Amino acid sequence: MQLNETENIEFKRRITEDIERTVIGFLNTSGGELHIGIDPDGSVYGVDNYDEEVRKFTDRVRNNISPSALGLFSVSSRMGNNYQINKHREHLH
Repeated sequence: MQLNETENIEFKRRITEDIERTVIGFLNTSGGELHIGIDPDGSVYGVDNYDEEVRKFTDRVRNNISPSALGLFSVSSRMGNNYQINKHREHLH
């Protein structure tokens, strides 16, 4: 299965310094899916420690986005070790 980025789907091999910008972009539009553990070319690498990556991501969002974006999205595991960020439907524009 070929994985491709789109306007609403973005891949990052790991959490990067601009991860907050991606989250804000999704929250300011119709939402999207941010997949960690996949290269932008679609190569799947997964993450070493799912729980640690989710904690690190959540901490970055909590500490670096103001006003708080927590509660506006959900984190879910999909395709093995990867996870995606889903904007809650009630917050869609």
